[in-house]
This record gives sequence, structure tokens and C-alpha cells, in this order.
Amino acid sequence: MNHDIDSVSASEKIKQEVSNYSLADEITVIDHSMIIAIPPLKWQIFQMVAIPAINL
Repeated sequence: MNHDIDSVSASEKIKQEVSNYSLADEITVIDHSMIIAIPPLKWQIFQMVAIPAINL
């Protein structure tokens, strides 16, 4: 039960304290790194996935 409360609290804290700019910047860096690490053909399966389906 406490774990669930902690998860909700952490989620709310992140929503309040992380800017969209910082999040977008972090995703850009990670995206670039993953493109280098994973061949482009492996990414094709994600082209048709809607963002809500990824569960951000």
C-alpha cells in the first residue's frame, strides 16, 4: 500500500517539477543515442505506434 502512495507522490512531483523543455531535451539526447545503438531497420516497428499506446 505504501508503495502505491509513494508512486503517486513521485508521479505528481515529477509533473510539478520537470519542465517540458527539460523532458524534450532529454528525449532528444536519448533518441540520438538509441539511433546510434540500434540499427534503423529495428525501429520500423515503432513508426505506426500511437503515442498513447506507448503509455508515456
